[in-house]
Amino acid sequence: MPEYWIVDPQAGSILVLALTEGRYIEAATLAGEDAVKSLQLGPLNTTVAEVFAEIAIAE
Repeated sequence: MPEYWIVDPQAGSILVLALTEGRYIEAATLAGEDAVKSLQLGPLNTTVAEVFAEIAIAE
């Protein structure tokens, strides 16, 4: 898996990890109004705050 995310609703952050030379390294830590982007998919046209707002609505 070339990339994975750790989503932390309590902190309101998304940690993006990328596989580089056989190890996962931190590619980005996103929060608040940061644009959500993936190294594999590119920009996703949303912010971290919008992602967590959608989660809150779903609950």
